[in-house]
Amino acid sequence: MKIRTALVASLALLGVAAPAHAVNMFAGPLFAITGDGCECKLVNITTAAKTVRVQLIREDGLILSDSFNVSLGAGRAMSVSGGNPGTQYCKFTNAAPTYFRGTISCFGTPNDTDTVAVPAQ
Repeated sequence: MKIRTALVASLALLGVAAPAHAVNMFAGPLFAITGDGCECKLVNITTAAKTVRVQLIREDGLILSDSFNVSLGAGRAMSVSGGNPGTQYCKFTNAAPTYFRGTISCFGTPNDTDTVAVPAQ
């Protein structure tokens, strides 16, 4: 009985000590036609700088644009973009919705105006 109690207690401790996982947000997917581009935008809505990563990813998993890890200051915004046709989405790494707002938008030529924007979740 003591062995079983010790085992249960050990497993409980392991569960508490499990590593925290990064919170990621995603936006999209959106489809861009030839000549159009898409952009991932992220803004830090907190009062402190935070390290994040923004990626524009094609539907087959190919990373089209990558910010890598950057320190995004309080109240600051950043973006990554690409001009590849096809279905694309954005991945915001270490970006919890409590601290950040993000979107994917696609734009067309010749005016480079947003044609559609979708918020991250």
